[in-house]
Amino acid sequence: LMTDREARLEKIGGEILCYIW
Repeated sequence: LMTDREARLEKIGGEILCYIW
């Protein structure tokens, strides 16, 4: 299970990676 904070960080990190890519 993921905590809300981890889920949020993963979502933000994914968006940043997609943006940079």
